[in-house]
Amino acid sequence: MTVNSLETEEYLFFVARTDAGEAVDPEIVRKLLLLPATVYPLTEPNADLSELREGEIRAVLKRVEECNARFFDEEVIKLDHWSEDLKLGLEREIKDLAKAIREAKKLSTLAGSLADKLEAQKQVKGLESTRNKKRRELLDAQDEIDTQRDALIVGL
Repeated sequence: MTVNSLETEEYLFFVARTDAGEAVDPEIVRKLLLLPATVYPLTEPNADLSELREGEIRAVLKRVEECNARFFDEEVIKLDHWSEDLKLGLEREIKDLAKAIREAKKLSTLAGSLADKLEAQKQVKGLESTRNKKRRELLDAQDEIDTQRDALIVGL
């Protein structure tokens, strides 16, 4: 069986029943196939092995699903931590810029000459421009996080 999930995985199933109809452990069947043997025609029809085979398939699919779920959880946690760090950093920068803008406005008000007032207003304008850029970066970062989360969901 080939399973395409995070990676392409291939599985072989080794199933058999004893003459008494009991299921043989797949590992024992695999080891039996390594022994030299001679094939003789069967006098009895083959035992129905589809039930054993289906059980093995269900077990493999369950393990693959559990592995995918763990991977998904780990990736979501990483993405959440990264997004929180990014968001906090940008919000801190925006807050610092808002403080610097208030201080620059205060200096503009206290400036004595027109030239000083104009220079202070240019500084305010530059700081406001930088703050607005950081706000856009925050929104862009949130969009990028959503895109990565969507890609993670589609990838599984």
